[in-house]
Amino acid sequence: MKLILALCLLFVGTSFADVYMHNPRGSNNRNEENGRERANANRLFDSQNNNRGGYNSGVLSRQAQAMKYYAGSNLTIEWTNQHACGNVDESGKEVIHNTHCEIILQYMCSRTLRDGTSTSTIPDNANSANNPRYGMHEDYQYYQSCKNRQRNQGLFTADQNLNGNSAKYTRQNPGGTRRGFECPEERDYYPYWGPSPWKDIAVLTNNVSRCESIYEKANPNVVCRKAPLSRDNHNGNGPGGFPNYYNWTIPNDINENCALRIRYNISTADMVWETDARMNAPPQNNNNNNNNNNNNNNEQTTRVNVGKAMGLHPIVSYFGGYMLKNNPYVSAFMEAPQLQLALAVNTAQVGRTFQDRSHRFSIRPRPAGMSPKTNIHNLNVRGKRGNIVQVYPAVEYDFVPNR
Repeated sequence: MKLILALCLLFVGTSFADVYMHNPRGSNNRNEENGRERANANRLFDSQNNNRGGYNSGVLSRQAQAMKYYAGSNLTIEWTNQHACGNVDESGKEVIHNTHCEIILQYMCSRTLRDGTSTSTIPDNANSANNPRYGMHEDYQYYQSCKNRQRNQGLFTADQNLNGNSAKYTRQNPGGTRRGFECPEERDYYPYWGPSPWKDIAVLTNNVSRCESIYEKANPNVVCRKAPLSRDNHNGNGPGGFPNYYNWTIPNDINENCALRIRYNISTADMVWETDARMNAPPQNNNNNNNNNNNNNNEQTTRVNVGKAMGLHPIVSYFGGYMLKNNPYVSAFMEAPQLQLALAVNTAQVGRTFQDRSHRFSIRPRPAGMSPKTNIHNLNVRGKRGNIVQVYPAVEYDFVPNR
């Protein structure tokens, strides 16, 4: 008889390692909802965030105008991420941490980028691409290229059964769900090897050795530096008591239709950061419906030995079920193998990318009579009305910058 107990591991997908952008205001796929929760998590992009996150644009209700920034001005980008990035313990002391992470900041501008007036996802056809009712960041042709392009077969897909071989199917999106005209493969990986409308601003990483070897090699113009410190299970300020931020100099990319995005790439230290297709489970002759399996069939298990990384003997780890897979049963006591624990593990969420994007903003030329040496600082308002309990995971009203 099996005694099944539910455990929660660090890498369990239900841990909601969200990222929220507070300045500029991140939409989290909101538009002009009246309630606390967003109406459609698939409107423009895949955030994988909590439904209560994000700020309304305010433009449709005439409570606000689209933001406008002068080229060359300084904009403070602020965000919160729920799980760790950087190397810090609970007291704020710098230590070797238990996560691999990157914060990736990018922007895009285009003639067709818009917020739209609806909370519906834009239909996948050329006529809807020209309908201002629907919000659109990436355009229709970009998504057609994505869904007709072969996906990268060298990527780690664990034991997920991807429903197809195009770039719209990934380990995190095995069913190929469409969110706006975003390309799932481009969303999930950085630096990306295919086309992308997004322009790099900065990469903030907990391992700066990757700057020269990976990120700056892919784009010599990207700013790459150490990520600001944040701790586990804390969707709030950094160790100094202030929000984590990055100061961005607005480029001379004059356009009325731009958006900013932040991505939070995170994987736990119980698997190697460079894990690739060599560690995948053997191919399965079934469909994606079995992605929620919970058996201990080693033929459908990845080659990622989680137990070994945690100090177990590799053989004990293997036969005890401590190999990375969906919902495994593991033997906690080798002298009593019949006592098995059920782990709620979703391999689509082991190594995960979270995202937030701003509403539409414009980049304007500097005033004609202003010296190019004059600094321009953007003073903005962040947050929502109410106390922190009422507005969470947003923040309370304040100015940005406030010091």
